[in-house]
Amino acid sequence: EPLPALPHLPGAIDLALSSGFQFLVTPLVHPRFRRNVVKGDLRPDVPMTRSDMIMPGAKWSQHVVATISDWIDFDSVKAKARLNAEKIFKQELAFATHLNLSVIVVKPPNLRRYASLSRMISATLNSTPANLAIWIDLPMWIPTASSVLV
Repeated sequence: EPLPALPHLPGAIDLALSSGFQFLVTPLVHPRFRRNVVKGDLRPDVPMTRSDMIMPGAKWSQHVVATISDWIDFDSVKAKARLNAEKIFKQELAFATHLNLSVIVVKPPNLRRYASLSRMISATLNSTPANLAIWIDLPMWIPTASSVLV
């Protein structure tokens, strides 16, 4: 389970490493920073996430596993929401690539509809550097039909 947004990421990584862990899983973008790229909600004066300058590049690439925003719905029934999800995914993926991260984690918001998410992951794997892996966070149990039909 990823940690919530960490106010002091370098200290959290040092603590994780001294405790015997190899990496830390944390959101790439603060969970409260929801944006609608399609509507133009991006403001250039508001940073998307923490600065990449808070740690050396090697620490980012070796010890950070970033989760993509889990609130975006790649397979929404609404076309604008799908388009927004794709643009946000590309934006966050670009930042992950800039940080030279080794792994990003994607959590499907819906286990019944995942065609667009699959397409995005396939396109990502075909177009990003070979050192970037995508982990997909799936439940370890079979959900009941009523919990999946969201």
